[in-house]
Amino acid sequence: MLRSWGNVPVVTEPTESAEREMPARSKSADVMQFILTDINEAITLFPEDGFRDKDLASKQAAYALKADVLLWKAKVLGGNNDDLTEAIASADKAAAGLALEDDFAKIFATDSKNGKEIIFSLHFAKDEKSDQYSRQLKPRDLFVQTAVNKNDIAFAVSGARSQYAPSAKLEQAFLANVNDKRLKASIIKAVDAGNKLLGVFDNKMRGTLYPDNRYYDNDITVYRLAEMILFKAEALAALDRTAEAITELNKIRVRAGIANYNGATDKKTVEKEILNERFRELYLELKRWPDLLRFHFGGTIDVRAEVENMTQAIPLYFPIPQAQIDINNNLVQTEGY
Repeated sequence: MLRSWGNVPVVTEPTESAEREMPARSKSADVMQFILTDINEAITLFPEDGFRDKDLASKQAAYALKADVLLWKAKVLGGNNDDLTEAIASADKAAAGLALEDDFAKIFATDSKNGKEIIFSLHFAKDEKSDQYSRQLKPRDLFVQTAVNKNDIAFAVSGARSQYAPSAKLEQAFLANVNDKRLKASIIKAVDAGNKLLGVFDNKMRGTLYPDNRYYDNDITVYRLAEMILFKAEALAALDRTAEAITELNKIRVRAGIANYNGATDKKTVEKEILNERFRELYLELKRWPDLLRFHFGGTIDVRAEVENMTQAIPLYFPIPQAQIDINNNLVQTEGY
């Protein structure tokens, strides 16, 4: 909510009666302090290190969240170098005992739940819930009947929606490095015998094929090791420790099958490269908009130049629905709406 709305209400007491004052929006700095206090208390209360099951909260998951939060504080809310240094330490603690998967595609395979790279994920099973969000980028069988590569596509008889597609910008980000193994693991194109393009679809979260249909039952990965490495690289670059940042960045590039970074080593260029690497590595893992805002407020990019059709008139935080304002006159609408 802090990342989406900026100033948001903080309610710390249970609502036990309708006769209570409705909350106003708290300042983002106060919300941030509340979040960090909560995380630090959680870390002290965990009885053990390590994991029981990676869809359960753990001390390492709390450290991962702390690294994420501290980067937001440092780059968006006017924090300082101490926040960046602590973010590095938190990312390291979250990463303890984990290892990158050799095969990028295996991270998301439905038979690799609790994989060695995962820190925290939301488990899915076929009959527990309807298909997860990745089905919005998959086709129904009808759409790819004439595709020569139909059997390589994660289509479904029903359930898939094909409402969205990986962008051309994402594909070009992968093609910046011709040997990037993540491209085929992330995007698949349906083509017919005449090489006509029928559609572009997600290939990262393929679900499970059962006798009657395909079900999109991939876990939702909240935090994994690769992101901790990139968090650390981001914090190091923000501290202008670019040589160390590149060392971390190269860990991700090596797994992807691409060469070590050999570009310019000034702070802004390295930060842009880290953002681009997050684009490729974390596609469809619900990270992109917060990433763009961190690097925008950190002075690396102009988010409005990065997002197509986003004009200067469009605010960077979400509006409050009018229905919520109607029942709580202490809420003030987000600036710009």
